[in-house]
Amino acid sequence: MTSLLYGDYGLACIVGQLKVMYINPYQKIVIVRVGRECQNMVASVLPFIANIESVPLIVKTVHVSGSIRQCRRHFTIYHNAQTRKMLCTATSVEERQNIVNSFNQSLTNLNEFYT
Repeated sequence: MTSLLYGDYGLACIVGQLKVMYINPYQKIVIVRVGRECQNMVASVLPFIANIESVPLIVKTVHVSGSIRQCRRHFTIYHNAQTRKMLCTATSVEERQNIVNSFNQSLTNLNEFYT
C-alpha cells in the first residue's frame, strides 16, 4: 500500500525505519517506532491495512509521541483504562485473574522494553 500511495521513495523511507517495539496480543496493542520524517506517511498508510497474514484487523492510532518517555507515559495510562474496561466485562473470577495476570505481564514486558 505504501508504494501505491508514496512510490519507491515512501516505501524505502518506511521500510528502512519502521520497527515494531512492543506487542500485546491480549489487549491488541502494538507500539511502532518510525523516524519523524516518515511519521505522516506511516500514519496515512495504517488505515488501509485490512489484514496481516490473513487475520482481519482494524488499525487505530491511539497516540503519536516524539519520545519514548512520553510514549511509555501515555501507554501506561491507556493500558490502565483498557484493563479497567476489561475487568468490568469479566464474568468469572478466573477471567478476572487472567486479565490481571496479563496486565502485570504486560507491564513487566513494557519495563523490559524501555530499559
